[in-house]
Amino acid sequence: MIQVNSSNIDSVDYDEVNKVLTVKFTTGATYLYRGPSPDLYRAFMASHSKGKFFHQMIRPIFQGIKQ
Repeated sequence: MIQVNSSNIDSVDYDEVNKVLTVKFTTGATYLYRGPSPDLYRAFMASHSKGKFFHQMIRPIFQGIKQ
């Protein structure tokens, strides 16, 4: 997991082979999102606001599975 600078997101991991994004929130909850492309992951990691990007580009499109 890669620590990120965000008030909502603690850390992120991405499995490029299986296209699975793992997001650990500051609440301690961890969710898997199946399907995000490598390009979307790179854009997410490069974004100034990880929380805003997540809420606009990932959460409404990909169903999260709580771990």
